[in-house]
Amino acid sequence: MGMGPHRFMWKARAARQRVRYTVCANQSIAAGFGPRVSANPESVNFNSPGEPLSANGISKRGLVSRSRRFSFRSLYLIAAGAICLASCQGARCQQTENAGKKPVESELAVEGGGCFGNWHIFAYAEDRQINTFGMEYDRHSWGGFLTARVDYVAEIVPVVLLNEPAKYAYDSDPLTTARQVKYGADISPIGVRLLWRRDAAFKPFLISKGGVAYFKDRILSPGDTHLQFTAQFGGGFEQRIAPRVGFRAGLSEFHISNGNIAASNPGIDFMYVYGQLSYRLGKR
Repeated sequence: MGMGPHRFMWKARAARQRVRYTVCANQSIAAGFGPRVSANPESVNFNSPGEPLSANGISKRGLVSRSRRFSFRSLYLIAAGAICLASCQGARCQQTENAGKKPVESELAVEGGGCFGNWHIFAYAEDRQINTFGMEYDRHSWGGFLTARVDYVAEIVPVVLLNEPAKYAYDSDPLTTARQVKYGADISPIGVRLLWRRDAAFKPFLISKGGVAYFKDRILSPGDTHLQFTAQFGGGFEQRIAPRVGFRAGLSEFHISNGNIAASNPGIDFMYVYGQLSYRLGKR
């Protein structure tokens, strides 16, 4: 079949356009822009010059770039999942530990006490009486010893009333039968208690406490001080009277002296008895 003049002119124009497009595209590639284009418009190559193609028409560089992006995303997802799993596991372990851990046993007690005489163990002053009112805190802090529970003990005594002679010599001997009461306060931040039969209704204990006391006036001797050191050693029992409430009674050696920080240090030892009403703290 012959080719008409119009059809021939159309094909020639299309050929010229293909050649012009190919030349412009290759110039762009040479300048660093655009894809490389061959003379055949159906095989346009969007790759760098000389870069081989894969079977599906994507360059190896493109495949590597996509695989790297996929690998990074996978690593991010895996890391995020691991962090979430570790957080959940840690929270679960913490809840399990808290659920299995017993609360610390502690008690708060209101106390009052007095003496029924003096004895000579560490000091030589006599003819004095003492009355106190305060609070004591006990906390199970150090496990056990000799089958007993070992507790930390702290005490605050805002009322200490010392009854002694109105006049006395430098060595604390009384010079009159008249009496006077001197006011002071005591704090004992250091103390230990051994408590046996912790789950029973009747519980015996041994206790020791140490601290400092301050009196408004000098006591025991004209050469003594306002500041005194205190120490208590004794024992007693606690009787449960309600699920959280108990009654305590005890006998202690109550020692007061200035520790030789003054010219005169007669000191005194009281035969001290006391009673306490305790309340067990916590949820149990």
